[in-house]
Amino acid sequence: PTTGTAPLYINQQLVSPNGTDINVHFDNQGEATLTTQYNDVGQIQISAQYQDDSGFIIQGEQRVIHTPESLVLYRNDNDHQCHSIDAQCSRFQKAGESFDLAIKAVCWQQDNDNNYRDNPTTPNFQLNDIAMTSTVIAPETGSNGTLAVETVDFSADDKGEKNIQQSLSEVGIFELSLSPPAYFGQNISVTPLTVGRFYPHSLGITMLNNDYAAAGECDFVYSGQPFSLTPDPLITVIAYNTNAEVTTNYRDDFAPLSVDDIRYTMPSTDDQQLGTTGTPLQIHVPDNEPTLDHSNGSLSFSFSGYEYQYLKQANSQIAPFTSQMTIRFNEIRDRDGITTASPSDITFSGPNIYFGRLSIDS
Repeated sequence: PTTGTAPLYINQQLVSPNGTDINVHFDNQGEATLTTQYNDVGQIQISAQYQDDSGFIIQGEQRVIHTPESLVLYRNDNDHQCHSIDAQCSRFQKAGESFDLAIKAVCWQQDNDNNYRDNPTTPNFQLNDIAMTSTVIAPETGSNGTLAVETVDFSADDKGEKNIQQSLSEVGIFELSLSPPAYFGQNISVTPLTVGRFYPHSLGITMLNNDYAAAGECDFVYSGQPFSLTPDPLITVIAYNTNAEVTTNYRDDFAPLSVDDIRYTMPSTDDQQLGTTGTPLQIHVPDNEPTLDHSNGSLSFSFSGYEYQYLKQANSQIAPFTSQMTIRFNEIRDRDGITTASPSDITFSGPNIYFGRLSIDS
């Protein structure tokens, strides 16, 4: 572009826009090598002219392309750094939450390191449709997620440095990089950035089945008779990003949720049925230990092995009815402090309940 203002050096000699005399040494093939230095980027046309004492003139020109040494992704803060590249890294951002990200085109600098972040910026850099990518590093075989900003354009106003608000839809640790198109036909190297750990925005729960039967051959049980349910009541805990999308990388060590992190209350009375005294029928559920299985973005919380019992009392001498119970989830909070939006009630129906009276006609 024509916006470049950096000086041009040929053979370490400053070249004036109006022309500068430079000594050139030709070899026996009639060729001479010139070195150029331009502390910016762009396509430069170099014109040369030689005139001898007789007035004979030789002219030539050549276009020279200077590309950035690298396009560098970086952040001014260090809270994105995750040196161990695992779930033990501290929290960075919630999945889907925006964060600052900077990109700059830099010059080469002789400082004997691979840290291009402190290299000078090339203010003349302009290029459109630079694709931005995210690649998951951990958990292994996880989803790469989706970036809110997928392409970046550098205009003259950016002066070689771009600041954007970015977000990533998934949980985990990622490498952010760029895939720039050719710059005047030349490839540009990229210095990527590792960011993490991303974690969910919220948790939610669902129950896939709300209708259960008593385990066994009968479709009813008697008051006072312990019974289990088939299938086992199963609660699914799901992790979401800020856009209410499931974060499938919430699994293994990146899902810091255990059975002890789920606080719930088992039913003590039927939800609807009243007894002879007008009070709810009482239920006894002995203590047991539920199980928790991790999957992609969700965790299955199973009440396997639980037994339920409608107490056989004078209050329960009523006509047969269909049981209905509620498990109240008081709090689900993982070790990152991510919770469900509010306490949740999971209501489900069970078998028919008979008091078991016997009537004999004479």
